[in-house]
Amino acid sequence: MDLLDELENLAGLAHMANQAENNTDNQAYDLSIQRLENLFQPSSYVQGIPQSTSPQPPTKPTTPQYPNHASKTSYLVKLEGPLRTASQIQHLTGLLHPPPTHQGVGETGQTAHFCLINGITKNSLISALSHSEQGKAFKPTLIRINRAQKDLSSCSAAPTLGLDIDPTRPQFRAPAPNHTYLPTQTQHPVWYFFYGTLADPGTLRLKLSLSEQPVLSRAVVRGGVIRMWGGKYKALIDGAESAVVEGWAYEIMSEEEEDQLRYYETDQYEVVRCEIDMMNWEGGRIKGLTFRFCGDGVD
Repeated sequence: MDLLDELENLAGLAHMANQAENNTDNQAYDLSIQRLENLFQPSSYVQGIPQSTSPQPPTKPTTPQYPNHASKTSYLVKLEGPLRTASQIQHLTGLLHPPPTHQGVGETGQTAHFCLINGITKNSLISALSHSEQGKAFKPTLIRINRAQKDLSSCSAAPTLGLDIDPTRPQFRAPAPNHTYLPTQTQHPVWYFFYGTLADPGTLRLKLSLSEQPVLSRAVVRGGVIRMWGGKYKALIDGAESAVVEGWAYEIMSEEEEDQLRYYETDQYEVVRCEIDMMNWEGGRIKGLTFRFCGDGVD
């Protein structure tokens, strides 16, 4: 399932939740919320829609929305009230172009439309509404897509662990028109380097719904350092070129498996390129991916 399909599913589920909210039979509403949570993981939330009272598993601590991190978070905003069109959102937030629109269909056949925006645009939208007469009493329906961002450039090596690459600068662009930077955005299978809870075979088996215990390979990456987030979660951040981080490597076989890990890591992390040195392979350096922390509050 690609991102567009997931957004359409989420839009439909959110619309069904809105339709069922005022139903005297709360089972319909609870079912819509449960289906949404099952698709987008318990740490996702719906702003403007009451949450299900079902107990939820513990989630990682939240951190303040700083500008750099806000640009890496994604939201669906429902087109309603003073936000009836994507052009109105563009006008209120100062975007150069209208945000992309996605349609959701509820169980009764009624449709609703949503726009995809990032955290910076969301903050601008809320601020603009609070300063307008029509928007002061309006609470927009916002749905956070809480998964690690993956945006691998096709014209440069960005993003890469330990390297500050600006793909707009000539020195970082591809040396030839047909040059391919690996891994590509849609490459599968693809090797991942794990250093935290995902390096535990039991956790990885559970998250990927594997029938057998996965076999990981000892590995190291360079250009990063480990810090702690929330006092207990390992956070890989950029370090010196000579810095070495020990961990484990595992080959992810499909986009579906990769998405499960992206939801597990949440949008506090982002997928970046790295070179993985396999400890048990002679000359075993491969181009792979890892999760780099992009939030705030690391120790």
